[in-house]
Amino acid sequence: MSEQSKSDNSQDFSDPMKETKVNAEVAGQMGFDHLKFLGSGSFASVSLVKKKTPTASHPVVMKRVSLESNSEIEFDIHRSLSVEKHPHIIRMFSWTECDPYAVMLLEFANNNDLREHIEKGVKYVHDKWVCHRDLKPENLLVSNGKLKIGDFGLACTYKNESGPFKVLPGYGTEETFSPENFGQTPVDGPPLDIWAMGIVLVDMCCNDIPWDTAQRSDPEFDGFCRDPRWSCDAFERIEKEKDPRIMCLVRKMLLIDVSKRVTMDKILEDEWFQNDGAQRAKPQIHVPVQVAQKRKTYEEKFMEEVMASPAKRTRGHKDVCMCCQ
Repeated sequence: MSEQSKSDNSQDFSDPMKETKVNAEVAGQMGFDHLKFLGSGSFASVSLVKKKTPTASHPVVMKRVSLESNSEIEFDIHRSLSVEKHPHIIRMFSWTECDPYAVMLLEFANNNDLREHIEKGVKYVHDKWVCHRDLKPENLLVSNGKLKIGDFGLACTYKNESGPFKVLPGYGTEETFSPENFGQTPVDGPPLDIWAMGIVLVDMCCNDIPWDTAQRSDPEFDGFCRDPRWSCDAFERIEKEKDPRIMCLVRKMLLIDVSKRVTMDKILEDEWFQNDGAQRAKPQIHVPVQVAQKRKTYEEKFMEEVMASPAKRTRGHKDVCMCCQ
């Protein structure tokens, strides 16, 4: 998928060999072993690392970005979402400076697959006055049977004590852009995520998306705009092979009129989500009580280990992200 952003503060992270070497050097400076290079995008390079201590048993994700980027904004937002340890949010453990980079240490989701839980995760994000702005399959990971939302690099707040406010358009990944996100005027934040969730839900059901871009220049999307009953292979497969109720929900999520697009609360009240969808989403995990009481959690162990790393920066959560000022 092609990513779009209006930031000019990007750095070249495109060479895998170079990024592997740099990540290994940075990990070493922070007291971690570099286990595996996971990939890079327009604004960051990511590796799997592990603390250099005999007691360290779990790897974590190291995300390296340029100090010239808006990394502190991502830290502010991701940190605020990590405090309550929501089961469907990738946790951030720390943010440090390792000049000329900023480095984030994140929870490692051990299964790159899609499941349910996205609705509850996004509802939690929106309830914290944040919109993600880049929901896509690559940012939805599964750990121990639970879907977790990650990569808040393009997230921003859309509300403060005075009420909701508009956010700038044009951030995210084009295939999951809503139509209004291609415009030039500020837009409502949560509906951007609702539209992206609709595209992700289609992709999750049939490994396909209905159009390449939500612009009238795209023949498929143009047909969708002209006829509310328009269909395509992906839609028909969901109707026939999955559940017609899923397709009914998808159409509500992909309403072009933002004022009519379904809200997160209404999605959670939807018949499919309340019945089949929600029931399938419940992971069957059985942990003996006596074991759970005696053993520390992975997060507790890691937080003890990470205290030996460079001091974490703790800054207040901004009401408006830099890109939306």
